Amino acid sequence: MLKDLRHQTIQEALLLCGTLGIGMNTSSVMEWAKFMGLPDKYWTGTQNHIIGNHIADAGKKINRAMGYDYIAQKFPNWKNNPMYVAV
Repeated sequence: MLKDLRHQTIQEALLLCGTLGIGMNTSSVMEWAKFMGLPDKYWTGTQNHIIGNHIADAGKKINRAMGYDYIAQKFPNWKNNPMYVAV
C-alpha cells in the first residue's frame, strides 16, 4: 500500500514490489501508484505530474544506491517511456 508521496515510503514500496515480484508489469509509474492504492486525495488533475515526479525521484535514488538500473530491471515497461531516466 502506498500511503503518501514521501520518497522513503515510495522507495520501500518499490523495493518490496521488486522483491515480491508484484506490480512489475505495470506500464507506468502512474499505473503502479494506482495499483499500490495511492489515496484519492493525491489524484487531483493538477497534481498528477507531481505523483510521477515523486516516484521517479525515489526510483533514481534507489538506482544510485544500488549502482545499476534496478527500476528498469524490476519494472521493465517503465523504461519505454521517453521521459525515463535511470539516475
